Amino acid sequence: MLTFADILPTFAASLQRKGRKSRKHADCFLAALGFFPPRFYSGNPLPVVVTRRRVTSQIRVGGHKRFDSMSYSKGLEGVVATETKISFIDGEKGVLEFIGIPIGELASNSTFEETVFFLWNGRLPKKAELAEFESAIRARYDLPAYIHQLITSMPKDAQPMHVLRTAASAMGLIDPKPNATDLPSVRDKALTLLAVMPTILGAFHRYRQGKPIIAPDKSLPIAANVLYMISGNKPSPTMAKALDVCLVLHTDHGLNNSTFSARVVISTLSDIYSAITAAIGSLRGP
Repeated sequence: MLTFADILPTFAASLQRKGRKSRKHADCFLAALGFFPPRFYSGNPLPVVVTRRRVTSQIRVGGHKRFDSMSYSKGLEGVVATETKISFIDGEKGVLEFIGIPIGELASNSTFEETVFFLWNGRLPKKAELAEFESAIRARYDLPAYIHQLITSMPKDAQPMHVLRTAASAMGLIDPKPNATDLPSVRDKALTLLAVMPTILGAFHRYRQGKPIIAPDKSLPIAANVLYMISGNKPSPTMAKALDVCLVLHTDHGLNNSTFSARVVISTLSDIYSAITAAIGSLRGP
């Protein structure tokens, strides 16, 4: 299983609690990538009959009807969809851990980029590895010309989440191999999205205010750079640290609505852009 830490800045979210949608920004980016091929039968499936607490599926197998009975749980209540070692959440007790490390320790001693590396690789990076990872991210900050044109053609009163969803989908249009699903290709696409999505947010914020779009500063980490693109001024260390901690806190929150949506899409062997677009659409619900 491959985790893709989410990369979108957010300023308000809550821990996932049972029976509630988590308002976290973190899962916009494929918090976990896994493949769950659908169940296939020879022949065409017949209609599914739903009773109060049971589901009876009529399946044609070898020319004969077969009836499969299984449990039915409305809204998947009480259903364990998957298991993960990436994070542990106890919303009632306010506990959040990433691969066994309490979130407080990461927020105090790590950075967003280091936390992303941690979740992608299952271990903390060495100093040289972190420097290389940060350099690779910053090299991809620039807004592609087509996405720049797309943003400046949007209504200025458009909702930011609509803009983000549309831009995420459009990124697939300029990828020469958008459908590649091998691990190196998916990691490469995830790295590009990790770098460019904050740039998209900063660019649209300036555009809707009628201000010129500011190019990203590749000397700055993600949190400081997006604040710079929004305001036009380099943020103070306190402001930059505050947003960086916010991003660390929301890097992964388990199988919430947006992660679930992304996993459903990617399980069909669809592309990462479609999965992320679905995740953002799910996240923006009330």
